[in-house]
Amino acid sequence: MKGGKIVEKGNKHRILDHPSHPYTKQLISAAPILGKDLPSGLQKVEPI
Repeated sequence: MKGGKIVEKGNKHRILDHPSHPYTKQLISAAPILGKDLPSGLQKVEPI
């Protein structure tokens, strides 16, 4: 959803593997990937 409107419909595999809407693509690219190195300048914070 973007601005209260559905921008893309489909099952999770189709949407995550082949997003068609630019907003969906941006959301997926913004999600961190587990196990991937942090971008330069960021430090890992250990849990308390």
